[in-house]
Amino acid sequence: MSTRAARQQAVEALANRAQAQKAQAEAVILRQGGVIRGETPEGALFELMAIKDGLPVYFITHNVNAAISTAADLIRNTAPYNVNGGGLTAGIWDGGAVLSTHQEFGGRVNVMDGAASHYHSTHVDH
Repeated sequence: MSTRAARQQAVEALANRAQAQKAQAEAVILRQGGVIRGETPEGALFELMAIKDGLPVYFITHNVNAAISTAADLIRNTAPYNVNGGGLTAGIWDGGAVLSTHQEFGGRVNVMDGAASHYHSTHVDH
């Protein structure tokens, strides 16, 4: 098996495991009357991903200081870095899918989990 095929097989196995964990967690939380996804009063988005050691595990957005703390604006198309993401594939989780028809994406979006688009995801990812 080629390295590329082995890598793809590992990615698929991890994705399948994550989907199974999420589905199992959602079933438990729904039975308990809990929340699967939502928005905090501060505007952060969250979504249930798994249950570990009997406790729900949520992914949550942290947008308030992200742009400043990552300094992405300081290296984008700026020498000597000239970073622009060309030729790269990124996997991103956010509060929903990006709006795949947004002009900044130019048809380069694949929504892998069937999530509905959300303004926050589109704002962050473009």
